[in-house]
Amino acid sequence: MRMQDKNLTSELSLNELMLELWNKKLIIVVSIVFGVLSLLALSLMKPVQYEQKGEFSFYTDSIFFGYDQKTASSVSFDYINNRSFTDFASKNSDVNSQFIFSFDPRKKLITLVVRGEDESKVERDFNNYKKQISTLAKQDLIERREIEHRMIIETFNSQTSDKVLEAIAEKIAVIMYVVHVAKEPNIELMAVSKKYENPIKTNEKNRKLYILLGALLGLCLSTVTIVFNYLYRSYKK
Repeated sequence: MRMQDKNLTSELSLNELMLELWNKKLIIVVSIVFGVLSLLALSLMKPVQYEQKGEFSFYTDSIFFGYDQKTASSVSFDYINNRSFTDFASKNSDVNSQFIFSFDPRKKLITLVVRGEDESKVERDFNNYKKQISTLAKQDLIERREIEHRMIIETFNSQTSDKVLEAIAEKIAVIMYVVHVAKEPNIELMAVSKKYENPIKTNEKNRKLYILLGALLGLCLSTVTIVFNYLYRSYKK
């Protein structure tokens, strides 16, 4: 009879132990899941990034004698790129968008990407910047043509001292200048695309990091729960 009682007691102890282990596993799993879900929920609350991208066909005629069209377009883009954001920001005090501006001379393609948290501001900045590109391209051409104009006049002046010839030369130079300026740079919007993205949700690396952090948070929660449970039982005994 005692043997039976002893077996029954040991069986009950084993069952209690198994139940205790099961409870701990359950606590750990629930805590980890809770931690992961909590951090993923927080990630979804991150500000959404709005992006507007435009591709412009861009090329200009030879700027200086001896330039091919590709080189001329690259030089003109450098001028635009160096002045574009400075000029744009000075005219728009509340600019808080991010700009990516690049040029592929082989494809003769300017790419403008504007990003920000406010969709309406991104669209506004994109449209304003688009106008800025065109304005600066024309300004660049005019400035370079003025240089050519002065060079032509100086060349004629250095070759003759006759006032009549100088006057004729200046008129010829002015005509050449006007004709040359009439060939404005070709800037044509080819395509516009919009994109909305959550930096955490759409970034695989960040998502994995959040899941790992969630698992660690879950383990911490489960450890605290188990320790608290153990201390509580010890106190009751």
